[in-house]
Amino acid sequence: MGVKNKFWLWVGIGIGGWMMIRTTSNIIRLSKAGGRVKEAQDEIIRLTKEKQAVEKKLAESQTDEYTERIAREKLGLGKPGEIVVIMEDEPEVDNGQWTVDKKIPNWKLWRKLYLGF
Repeated sequence: MGVKNKFWLWVGIGIGGWMMIRTTSNIIRLSKAGGRVKEAQDEIIRLTKEKQAVEKKLAESQTDEYTERIAREKLGLGKPGEIVVIMEDEPEVDNGQWTVDKKIPNWKLWRKLYLGF
């Protein structure tokens, strides 16, 4: 093999190596891009579901039933002619026994229940 042939052999090997490196880097880049596309698609699906849930809540909040429920539950309001009774939270039940705050004497609890102060 002459010098000229060796030169073209090394040129061919160099070009082939360069092409392999470029191809490998492109494959890696495309693989990473595919992962980003998958993440973006998952985010789109999540946001679409969230949007649907918000739209459903919005539609529900624009009904008369929702307005009435909020007025009753949160504001303690009632319809004309109704008597609204607001009760304190019930004491917690622990193993079937009513738990009472030990710091407040029993006579004060009774006074508060019957007299309101």
